Amino acid sequence: MTTSPKTTVALVGGSAEIAGIDAALHAIPGIAVERQPSSLTRLNGHAAQLASTADVILFCPDPAAGLDLEVLRELHRAPGRNAALVALTAPDMPIAEARRLLQAGVEDVLPWTASPADLREGLDRWKRPNLPALYEPPKRH
Repeated sequence: MTTSPKTTVALVGGSAEIAGIDAALHAIPGIAVERQPSSLTRLNGHAAQLASTADVILFCPDPAAGLDLEVLRELHRAPGRNAALVALTAPDMPIAEARRLLQAGVEDVLPWTASPADLREGLDRWKRPNLPALYEPPKRH
């Protein structure tokens, strides 16, 4: 019997607001969570390592570090990057800031108030295509 591979999600950021995302990830079977309490910028070289080993990096942009835009651009261009980069933001983040994150290379911007169902659906979009689906869309009659 073979076991299906786990989806590895790196959750980067120390804000209390993402506790719901953390709890939802731990409740999804087939997910391995690696928690990093720092920002992408403060991870230094470890961010590149995460980008090559994780399937998805969910991170809170650091306003003090320019929303981590520079490190996002570097990670987006990194030759060994496997991970999808997804920003977890305040629900009222200005559209201009979300666009800057997308232009820097994130695949998506998700409010940290997202429901567990939205998170599961997003994981299917963000993870590498060779991993099994985590979300089954409702059947239409």
